[in-house]
Amino acid sequence: MDLSTEIIGILRLAANQPIAAACGYGNDASIQAKAVAARHSDNISLLEPLPLNGRRYIVVSAPILNRQRERQGADLVIMGTNRLQSIVSNTQPMGRN
Repeated sequence: MDLSTEIIGILRLAANQPIAAACGYGNDASIQAKAVAARHSDNISLLEPLPLNGRRYIVVSAPILNRQRERQGADLVIMGTNRLQSIVSNTQPMGRN
């Protein structure tokens, strides 16, 4: 989370317990409720945009696999959309965005 101001939380799910670790907004109950569906995906995926405190966030889910490609859990990264919104709404001429 120190590497990007857009990452506001991380949630780690383990194979044998619902939540192994959480920090930032990863401790939020609405994020944790979405974790149940993400646990079963074998691909990196985007969950539906999540509203929190009047803003929208993107949740990226990535499976954790061992060397035998067996699922061990999943990481969910909660990201803000401010920078993405500024890129999408950029009205500068081509070549300046």
